[in-house]
Amino acid sequence: MIKKVFIQKADEIEAKDVLLSQIKARIYEEEQKHMSSKKFSFKNKKKLITVMVSCLALVSITVIGSSIGKAWIGHSSLRYSSFPEQAVVQKDIGFLPKYVESLPGGFNFFMGHVGENALVDDVNRPIVEAKSLSLGYKQEGADKQVTLSAEKMPEQYMMLGEGNTLIDTYKDTSLYYYEKMYKFVPESYELTEEDQVALESGQIEVSFGTDEVFVEKVQYLQWHEGDILYSIGGSGIDLPVEDLVAMAQTIIDAE
Repeated sequence: MIKKVFIQKADEIEAKDVLLSQIKARIYEEEQKHMSSKKFSFKNKKKLITVMVSCLALVSITVIGSSIGKAWIGHSSLRYSSFPEQAVVQKDIGFLPKYVESLPGGFNFFMGHVGENALVDDVNRPIVEAKSLSLGYKQEGADKQVTLSAEKMPEQYMMLGEGNTLIDTYKDTSLYYYEKMYKFVPESYELTEEDQVALESGQIEVSFGTDEVFVEKVQYLQWHEGDILYSIGGSGIDLPVEDLVAMAQTIIDAE
């Protein structure tokens, strides 16, 4: 499937229209170094997937397919450079998801974003709107970074099983795993015959919007507690599934 990503940088017009949804990949490490807000959405023949790209290599990754609306759209912006207190998060997004300052494997918080998202119909009218929190974690002594994302929405729009594999259950919470190779390309990129074959066979996904062409594996875990949808993972991180499960368990256990 082919995805088109629209990135709106800080020095461009700020996104004021209906706002985005979930997550998906570290996308664009180069661009993230000078981004503080962005906007994007994409669609394909069978299902709709949106990608949230956070600055400074924050990764937001969650896939949502929907036959109800046309696309998830929206934006997010840098909000936290130090670990946020619960009262601040509650005020910023209107709900309080679980989150922690450090994750198993030596990953520590370094930056966070808040966002507003919406599922829109064919004439871009919002069907459901949601606010989101994305927190980035860096691994000590390494370049690996993961993002924890949380978004409040009605459960019927989560569609957890679509494209994901049920990998584990922890404290009655089902954990779904997603893994896929992604080819990230510039807006002007012309798909090759090889690309078309790989797309048709399901070997890769193609996402438009980067400065350069590169291929990386996207992986994440997704689960929900009530009306809050969580995801954790990134792209180019090459973490064992067990490591992501341990991270998810830490979030689930958080007060």
